[in-house]
Amino acid sequence: MSRIYYIVQPGKGANFKSIAARAAKPFAGDAGRIVARVMRQGPGSVGDQFAQQATIGASGTVVNWVPSKPFGRKPAPSQTLMGKGRLRAAWQGEGAGAVTITETNRVAIGVDRRVVPYAAVFQSRTATTVRANPGNRTKSGQLAMRMFLGMQYGAWISEAKLLSGLVIQPRPLAVNPIMEGRATAVVRAYILTGTAQEKAA
Repeated sequence: MSRIYYIVQPGKGANFKSIAARAAKPFAGDAGRIVARVMRQGPGSVGDQFAQQATIGASGTVVNWVPSKPFGRKPAPSQTLMGKGRLRAAWQGEGAGAVTITETNRVAIGVDRRVVPYAAVFQSRTATTVRANPGNRTKSGQLAMRMFLGMQYGAWISEAKLLSGLVIQPRPLAVNPIMEGRATAVVRAYILTGTAQEKAA
């Protein structure tokens, strides 16, 4: 059986050296900045996950967040993780603690836990248990944690409960196929044309 081989020649205007150079540094120029924006805004982004009150996982599965509950005098927020909005603002690059890394071969967004300490708790893969230190007590013998929560929030929790631990459920944000697809389109366009932009849906 005969075989047919095809040879495809590039057009005269094609600059393959430029394409190869951009492919070696796919997030250079505006590409990295736009990919960071894609990760924060639009379908599949961290902003979208906050809006849906759910994690969109690596497989595309949507897992709803456990709703926030009232705590003493502190009412439950209208949306989970949206009490003061600090965490969402940081994740979206609009508030204190926002972290953006754009290098020629890497783009990352995050939250500085020194500025927003509870970010790591919610980003955890498993629930976090916070227990009172049995040796940290007031002069009257009360657990210091119990007095603090009672005075600060009106949440007078039993010593037994505080020693066994308060459970905080995670509400992580994740990279997912929707986010990846949008970011890939930006990088592909940049490598092929030298222009980084996200096409309108």
